[in-house]
Amino acid sequence: MPPPCCTDPSLPSPVHDPVPVVTQYATADLIGAIAYEGYDAGNDPRWQTSGAPSQRVYARWCGHMCGFACLRMALLHRDGHAPGLFTLLQGARHFGAYVRQAGSTEIRGMIYAPFAQYVQATHDLPATVHRTLEVESWWACWTAAAW
Repeated sequence: MPPPCCTDPSLPSPVHDPVPVVTQYATADLIGAIAYEGYDAGNDPRWQTSGAPSQRVYARWCGHMCGFACLRMALLHRDGHAPGLFTLLQGARHFGAYVRQAGSTEIRGMIYAPFAQYVQATHDLPATVHRTLEVESWWACWTAAAW
């Protein structure tokens, strides 16, 4: 059940507090360096806090975790607790949200339809994939959302 800040029509919406901040990188101070300056994510000193099973796995996947950071924020806000990023990744991979390119080690994903199935089936979050969405339609979807 959503918290009162998400359902009480007398409260300002849809942007409100407290939504916890979750990032795809373990060390928030390194986000800019990793994302924009070529800093090796494998050298993130807090990688173990991500829930990754190894530093190598963290380095391989952290750049693909932005959707899971968002999902984790939503779950923390709604439920007060949430699985870790790599637990969320494992569940979504089971649904096919990430796959390997044929004959390659490259990661293909996030594939949105399986991700939407995952969040609905596992976390009871409504999700719809819109393949084409004009700005006006996007705004209508955003303002109609419960949060």
